[in-house]
Amino acid sequence: MTASPNVVVIDIATNAVVKTIPVGISPHKIAISPNGTIAYIAERSSKIIHVISTTTNTVIKQIALKNPASCIAFLPNGKFVYAPISRFNVVSMIDTAASTVVENVEIGDPSAGVASTPDGRFVYVAHPNKDNVSIIDTTTNIVTATISVGSNPIAIAITPDGNFAYVTNQNSENVSVINTETNAVVATVPIGRGPIGIAITPDGSFAYIANSSGDLSVIDIATNSMTTTIPFGIANPSMIVITPNPHFTPQGNLTATAESKSDSFLVESDIYIQLSWSIPLEGVIPIHYKIYRDGVLIATIASGDTRAYKDHNRKKNKTYSHLIVAEDEQGPLASTTTTIKAK
Repeated sequence: MTASPNVVVIDIATNAVVKTIPVGISPHKIAISPNGTIAYIAERSSKIIHVISTTTNTVIKQIALKNPASCIAFLPNGKFVYAPISRFNVVSMIDTAASTVVENVEIGDPSAGVASTPDGRFVYVAHPNKDNVSIIDTTTNIVTATISVGSNPIAIAITPDGNFAYVTNQNSENVSVINTETNAVVATVPIGRGPIGIAITPDGSFAYIANSSGDLSVIDIATNSMTTTIPFGIANPSMIVITPNPHFTPQGNLTATAESKSDSFLVESDIYIQLSWSIPLEGVIPIHYKIYRDGVLIATIASGDTRAYKDHNRKKNKTYSHLIVAEDEQGPLASTTTTIKAK
């Protein structure tokens, strides 16, 4: 967490502060790389992103920007970061291996929140002054669409399956739901006063929104309706994150392969992903394997000699991410992830 002029590292097992890292005058945004090895910290008053090693909890690099970054988002492969630049009509694309800005993408207006789709193909950027959201195609770094939303959009979160983007609109006190396939707003959900930060649960069931009024609104994604409000008493929060599983300690290793295949019938065809995987280390015996597609549980396979699964009815040219988790009676033992484009 940020606490000017430091970043505070908390051990979630004990809820104890283990390190305080000086980073500048006013750190305000944090993003953790997909593999968990580095953290990027943006400041309000400095044209710098601080890069922290999560292994040593020290600042290992600093990246110079044109102006302070308003937000940060890693692509799922961890190779690039997209950072909207305050008071400039650009989003800086940062090469994480070189820790340098490799391109400034013109987006036409100053921006706030940013989020990547799970396949890394698109980046969504909110524009508070224009009440809209731009979509950047990361293969070309060209804005391919602009979508009108509510008043003063601040933050964006995308569902684990990549099908919807949720945008908090601070002044209109609601959340716009964008269908990422059609790039159209399909729902507007009224919530609490002054919504700012937003995060979606790893299973894609709920969105949690931090409001400037000092409470959390919870949206049921299946119905796009607000289900509850949770007070926490701190006004004007800046962001919210949800941990995927703080108690998962791997006890073995899994490896997996994924192949795109298809069957043709008289009147239709079936494109499917063929998954297969190894067993954990010797002596580690799971009771079953859980299969997740883009963050959503799709199957539970009993442990046995057959370690394979066919994920049917996939869409051609769409990229899918599958998580395979081995579990025993106590919970997760080991996991692995594959990503593949259906052909």
